[in-house]
Amino acid sequence: MARNNLNETAETYEKQADDWFDQDYHANHWTPFRDRLRLLAGLGWILEIGFGSAPDALYLLKLFGRYLGIDLSKRLVNRSKRKFPSLDLRHMDMFDLHKRFERGLFRAFWCAAVLLHIPSALIDEALANLNFVSEMGACGFISVKRGNREELVVEGSKNGEYRRHFTFWELDEFTKVLERNGFEMLPGSRDDYEDPSGNGVIWLVVYVRKVAETTFQFKD
Repeated sequence: MARNNLNETAETYEKQADDWFDQDYHANHWTPFRDRLRLLAGLGWILEIGFGSAPDALYLLKLFGRYLGIDLSKRLVNRSKRKFPSLDLRHMDMFDLHKRFERGLFRAFWCAAVLLHIPSALIDEALANLNFVSEMGACGFISVKRGNREELVVEGSKNGEYRRHFTFWELDEFTKVLERNGFEMLPGSRDDYEDPSGNGVIWLVVYVRKVAETTFQFKD
């Protein structure tokens, strides 16, 4: 069931890619948090998970010196590559990171509004992949919607009905998830960030540091 929900979400982003790209979705959501990650992590190669229309990519490249972004939607990747031809943007599943990159390759990661689509049954595998490709001491930014429920949301658009999975997290529970996957939470994290679009959503935003290697057993 968890994989099915994740697959439906991925299909939705592929179908809605053009509309969401044109809207430049999340264009200004995460700008207040970028500089602090650079202060925490230092210079090095940064990995962005789920870059979408790539609103943060050029700035992250400027901050860190080296940038690589991945996204699960081919259409979003292709459109972002046309808009930003100088960026290293790749079509890739984050669950394949441990197969595509060597261990400890990245100094930082940027994971804005991505893990909120990962079912709780798969969150350890997702974080294990981030852990695997991050060097010891690497820092990351993660944002998820705050709450304590999990649901497959049905929404409508001019392209018809579509479904997306959402997992909402409270700070205490998400802290436990991070810790068991080798990350510690850092100062600057907060659980009261209001959605800039004004739709009433409250975000949990966290800075993390890798403090232990993952012990997750990948099944491949």
